[in-house]
Amino acid sequence: MKQILIPALFSALGMLAGTQLQQEPAQEPAEAPSMMEIQMEMMRLAQPGPEHEQIAKGVGVWENAATLTMPPMGGMDSMPPMTSTSKSQHEMVLGGRWMRMVSEGTMMGQTVQSISYVGYDRRHDEYVTVAFDTMGTYHVSGRGKRGDDGIIRMYGSDDDGFGGQDYSFEIDDSDPERVLTKVIFTKMAGQVLDPPHTMVEVVQTRPSEG
Repeated sequence: MKQILIPALFSALGMLAGTQLQQEPAQEPAEAPSMMEIQMEMMRLAQPGPEHEQIAKGVGVWENAATLTMPPMGGMDSMPPMTSTSKSQHEMVLGGRWMRMVSEGTMMGQTVQSISYVGYDRRHDEYVTVAFDTMGTYHVSGRGKRGDDGIIRMYGSDDDGFGGQDYSFEIDDSDPERVLTKVIFTKMAGQVLDPPHTMVEVVQTRPSEG
């Protein structure tokens, strides 16, 4: 039956296509871009753009104050917020395509080091981030847009072996001397968080001179 139906289907489609050609004048197919045009566009998109210039405004030394707040889960009450402080050095790398942020501070009496990158993917018109630290052997990442309110929102997820987690990074860089970053979870250990929970909040300020 399948051997009969498939040729019949293509035959019917061919008849419909022929009828369409009779009713409407033929249109010239769009001319495909040449290999030279493709290469030129790829070269253009490979160069830093205005979004990278905006990112580069964050270059320098920053003082960071972070607050970590665990949500109540599994019948457990929420824990008191934990705070930490650190300093970070931000610099543009790879020809101005990425900002690398290297940080060192303390949390719960332990030294915590982190390295993170923020860039802009011109192919997809999205901000991109990836981060690593000494609190784990994994990394976190996200990608997203700058909203009409000026806040960059990058979304990520991770199959962590405990049910998975979904989160977003929200970056408010409207003040050149103060940047507010939030890490907001919508799912943690497989449990949907409603409303979403702000797990981490980091306030970055430039150190005062003198």
